Amino acid sequence: MTKLNNFWKSFEEHLEELKPGNEISIQFTSDSTLDDSSVLYNVSTKKEIIKKDAAKKRLEKKKKEARMRRANCIETSEGYSTFMKTDTDSCNCCDTFNQEFSFGMKELKAMVYNMKYLKTIVNNAKELTKMLEIHCEQG
Repeated sequence: MTKLNNFWKSFEEHLEELKPGNEISIQFTSDSTLDDSSVLYNVSTKKEIIKKDAAKKRLEKKKKEARMRRANCIETSEGYSTFMKTDTDSCNCCDTFNQEFSFGMKELKAMVYNMKYLKTIVNNAKELTKMLEIHCEQG
């Protein structure tokens, strides 16, 4: 059998899986590295194509939203809004920040660092308190 005959035989076998009235899209390529049945094909119904297109659109939308967040220099981290290091020519976050708050970016970074540090201290204090309570109950 020739490659073309193999393709049509295999194609006809897959046609039985399709329902009457389905619109289909056929794509095929030949690959010389394969053996005698080197014609590859893909049969898709219109519904499958619509699903794939919708998934691509959702992915593109997510990517666009992520780019917009980066462009606006704001990302959320641990519930806090942090201003990222970016090129100041392409963003206005510093101006917006200076209008809203009376302290500078260095002070903000120090505050965020201190909040994380204080959170660690509080968690360690809670653990120490539990250990002391257990020790007192045993003694």
